[in-house]
Amino acid sequence: LLAIGGVDGNVCLFSMTAGRVTQGQRLHEDTVTCFAMCGSTLVSGSDDQTVRVWQTSEKGLKPLEAFDELEADVTAVCMHSSGVVLAGGADGQVLGWSTDRGEVVMSRRSR
Repeated sequence: LLAIGGVDGNVCLFSMTAGRVTQGQRLHEDTVTCFAMCGSTLVSGSDDQTVRVWQTSEKGLKPLEAFDELEADVTAVCMHSSGVVLAGGADGQVLGWSTDRGEVVMSRRSR
């Protein structure tokens, strides 16, 4: 799957095998700025200052987590197979969350 984000907060999933968009829906309130995939889990970041975690399947996206502790637009996300999600904000803040516990496990500021 290839995830495509829009300025309207929409996310489309493009199936490389089917050669077409398989799903599209509004997942954020502002521009979607970044994605990360880890297995069948999709992480999205947005200018709405949220990070969202989704389970992907042929049936679509199932919401797993939403994190809103960042204080600026989200500029980067990544996920480790251990379930830790990292995200960076435009203000230099980096937060890490445990998807198992649903809480912040790391916080740093680069500026």
